[in-house]
Amino acid sequence: TFAAPDYDRYPCLKLAMEAFEQGQAATTALNAANEITVAAFLAQQIRFTDIAALNLSVLEKMDMREPQCVDDVLSVDANAREV
Repeated sequence: TFAAPDYDRYPCLKLAMEAFEQGQAATTALNAANEITVAAFLAQQIRFTDIAALNLSVLEKMDMREPQCVDDVLSVDANAREV
């Protein structure tokens, strides 16, 4: 059997699970935010422990209307990258 995930230790996992429950807009925004924050971490611009907080900040600022077409998905992605 599997143990329950430790969300305190793995906060990005909690963000992913919550985004999945919210839908396509949230998962798209989280993916875009995570790509930006991981790149910033790899460039030594932020600490590893900053990734989850920055990703959450992006999600909280986003309009989470569900995309109706591919252009909407691309718009969510672009907007998340700008936040």
